[in-house]
Amino acid sequence: MTARETFDVFISAAREDEALARELREALVARGLSVWSEGGLKPGDRWDDALENGLRDSRVIVLLVSRRWQHSAWTAFELGAALSISQATPGRRLIPILAEGVEHDDLPKSLGHIRSLSLDAGLETVASGIAEVIATDVADAGAMARPG
Repeated sequence: MTARETFDVFISAAREDEALARELREALVARGLSVWSEGGLKPGDRWDDALENGLRDSRVIVLLVSRRWQHSAWTAFELGAALSISQATPGRRLIPILAEGVEHDDLPKSLGHIRSLSLDAGLETVASGIAEVIATDVADAGAMARPG
């Protein structure tokens, strides 16, 4: 059995928000982060399995919350899987990114207790915030792994 690739970030976005998701992906990659992409799927691969594996194999799950995201069946599936995975995996982070005038109070109740970032601050600021969280988490994990 071969080990699956791991990623820094998984981005959950509605299909209609793909251009915005691509801009965020590019900003994260420019900061040296690896981002899961459905581009690795081959004909015959199951979407649901691939999405769950991508979620499971990523340090941070970014939810690009727009009005379209809130009404998408696939992003509802991703949210359910992300919540299950984050609860079962200590240290796994969910980061809601608010887009298109979505406010924190508009988030599903299951995300209401999680601090979000807003694209109102700018894409580069959001990407830097995500990169900073990952760098801090990696440093903290390394410090805990070192013998006393």
